[in-house]
Amino acid sequence: MLHDKDVNKDILAPAKDRNTKEVEAESIAYTVCQHFGIDTSDYSFGYIAGWSTGRDMGKLKSSLMLVFTLVAGVTITSLLLCMWMRSRKREIAVFISMGKRKMDIFMQVFMETAAVFCLSVSGSCVIGSGMAGIMKKLLMEENTAVLLSVSLQARDIATMFFAGGCIAVIAVCISLLPILRANPKDILSKMEG
Repeated sequence: MLHDKDVNKDILAPAKDRNTKEVEAESIAYTVCQHFGIDTSDYSFGYIAGWSTGRDMGKLKSSLMLVFTLVAGVTITSLLLCMWMRSRKREIAVFISMGKRKMDIFMQVFMETAAVFCLSVSGSCVIGSGMAGIMKKLLMEENTAVLLSVSLQARDIATMFFAGGCIAVIAVCISLLPILRANPKDILSKMEG
């Protein structure tokens, strides 16, 4: 999917060359595999190094920073939203049974999620910077004369806000629809019993 030409066509960013796409796709694949306990470092690091040979270090660091920041932001937001909606199921059922409109409940949850998302993006920028430093050590030999500085560009942050914002909207819809569609009496009786 990350190699697909049409995936990012609506994002206001310059077109990426194949090397950049390969580095970003493999970096995301490596991160996801690590999350599930699958060690792909033998393959992934060589693959990333192969696609980044002869590339501008600025593009490489930008790609790695974007990947790690996106992954950290999405992970933090998803975990918070899942835990949060589970704990608020009863509250939402009570509001519906009291006559509060479902659209008002949806908008309240959406605005609260947007606030949490903004905080998580800030945190992911810090985490992403740390992870980029770790990747720098893995990709660069200690005795090289090349200095690699890692920084997060405004374009990357905008892309992250766009992608993460879309994910947050979808996550709110998915997590709220079963609650909003259910009968409040059924929700409350299941929680009591």
